[in-house]
Amino acid sequence: MLPDADLSLRLFLRAEISKGLGHEVSASRAPGKVLDHRVDISVEELHGTLSGAARLVASWRIMGGDGAEELAAFRFARTRPLAQDGYPALADAEIALIGELAVAIANSLAEVGKDSPSASAN
Repeated sequence: MLPDADLSLRLFLRAEISKGLGHEVSASRAPGKVLDHRVDISVEELHGTLSGAARLVASWRIMGGDGAEELAAFRFARTRPLAQDGYPALADAEIALIGELAVAIANSLAEVGKDSPSASAN
């Protein structure tokens, strides 16, 4: 991905994950701040298909705050038909898929957080 697109995707995911969790999450660690969890997200595919759909394939790992221990790993692969032909419809479908990915990530963080020793401190 292009650097600007990567930044835009990270900011959009952060905002949507925060909304899904009901509290703000950070896209990066502030110096001296200890995190409960770290999420490493990899987008393998984000494109249109010849059959008139948008496709998103991604995976993510939830790590302990220090990044040393993998707590869980997930995969997301979905296709969404375009509402009509053209680039605007493709962009709308891709945004919807990224929103669905954010919901899946937020749900997985909530589940992992229930099992975390620091869950009661959040």
